Amino acid sequence: MQRAYFSIYKGKIRESFEYNPGAFPFLFLILFTALHLKFKFKRGHRLIVIGFILTALTMWIAFILKSFW
Repeated sequence: MQRAYFSIYKGKIRESFEYNPGAFPFLFLILFTALHLKFKFKRGHRLIVIGFILTALTMWIAFILKSFW
C-alpha cells in the first residue's frame, strides 16, 4: 500500500495500479468522507458505505489474483 501511494505521489499512475489497484478508490473514499463531514451531502452516508464495499472488494480481488499468478 505504501509503495502504491508513493508511486502516486511521484506521478507514476501505472506503477501504482500494479502495486495495489485499491489505492485509488481508497483515496477517493477518504476525500469524499472528508467532504461529506464538511458539507453534509444528502445521501453521503450511503455513498461512503458503497465506496467502502467497492474498495474492499477491489483490494480483495487484487489479492486473490496476485496470489494465484
